[in-house]
Amino acid sequence: MKNEVLDFLVELPEAQEDQYNKAFALYRRCPDKNPQLERGYNLGFTKNRLSDLMYELKKLVQVSEVDVHAHAQKKKADEEVSSEDIAKCIYEDKILPIIDALKERELWEEGFEEKINAFTEKPTVEGANKLITYFEEVGSKLAIEATEGYTGSTGTTTDTTESSEENTEDKKLREEFPFLNENDCPDVMYIVVGKKIAAWKTYVAAHETLQLVDEGKKELTPEERKEVAKEATESFEENQALYDELNYYAEKKEILGVHPIFKQYQLDREKESLKKEVDAMTGDELRKYVGSSKTYISRKNKAIAKAEKAKDTETISQLKEDLALRQYALGLVNERLAKL
Repeated sequence: MKNEVLDFLVELPEAQEDQYNKAFALYRRCPDKNPQLERGYNLGFTKNRLSDLMYELKKLVQVSEVDVHAHAQKKKADEEVSSEDIAKCIYEDKILPIIDALKERELWEEGFEEKINAFTEKPTVEGANKLITYFEEVGSKLAIEATEGYTGSTGTTTDTTESSEENTEDKKLREEFPFLNENDCPDVMYIVVGKKIAAWKTYVAAHETLQLVDEGKKELTPEERKEVAKEATESFEENQALYDELNYYAEKKEILGVHPIFKQYQLDREKESLKKEVDAMTGDELRKYVGSSKTYISRKNKAIAKAEKAKDTETISQLKEDLALRQYALGLVNERLAKL
């Protein structure tokens, strides 16, 4: 999150309103954000709010002007790195571990060496990425083990020095995460568990299919094999992402909320909060809310049009979400006014 904020601060949009929308989108994603301030920022752009929002965002992720300057210098230096240097880094960080894993398991073939030699003679980023794809298709699980530190059904990454007892494949999630047995466990965490188990089963099935193909017990076209390898990789990553959510909650007793599954959960919570606010409004406050909504909606629509022109999909998504919440609240307000 800190790096995203630094990237934003180093390359600020030209228009202040665009700065506000982008900063607000980042602020809303911060786990430790202040809900009261968030509601205030949701009212829309003003110069004072922009100044306050930038200050709060920097404070929240602990970014100083020195950090911004250092990040700008680093980005400049990174841009000066040649394509060949980047390709070599990819080779060392991603490809060599896969090669070592294949050799360790005595799965190395002569044809592999030819591909490696072709790359090292003329290293390019495209060539490095193609090489990774090739080896992932050769052994999807081996690629994951080499680069991610695969351990089994829990989907954790681990140091090889940890005892096997701590990382046994049959370790139950409720044993690993006792909070799942507690009465105050958020309902959404049970959804995470269900999704995690489903992702794991998908991974196992895809990996078993690849093994059957490797053993000559099942035939697949190159395209079909590539799809199965892709499914294995994606389901493994999904399983890992959901594990991260469980692990974060176990450590912090707070929801990380990075996985898309939490978007609807967060939206439902915001709607509940809005309903409470509307229920507490007086008649005058309700009428004032209706009056201010016209300006609010107009501003958001203009901001959406500008973001669409800039093809800023993240900002577009956030603005549309803000607009939907405002319209939801406006509906609640109109319902209450009709009963007065």
